Amino acid sequence: MKGLKKERKYKIGDDVIWTNSNGVNLGKRKVIGYSTRSGETYFEYTYFIDPIDTPWFSVSESELKPYKA
Repeated sequence: MKGLKKERKYKIGDDVIWTNSNGVNLGKRKVIGYSTRSGETYFEYTYFIDPIDTPWFSVSESELKPYKA
């Protein structure tokens, strides 16, 4: 699988800015857990963030940017 050896960009407790796949900036969030998505041709780190209306759904690393106070 592609990207398996890549390290995660964020750790639990990090503050991030979430911009969804439609380009809408949803503001500051906190990383509270880890997950992954994978298929035959891709591998992607995902994160559980708070607050969110769908706490069971992880967010793609590509949708997160570091929060700078």
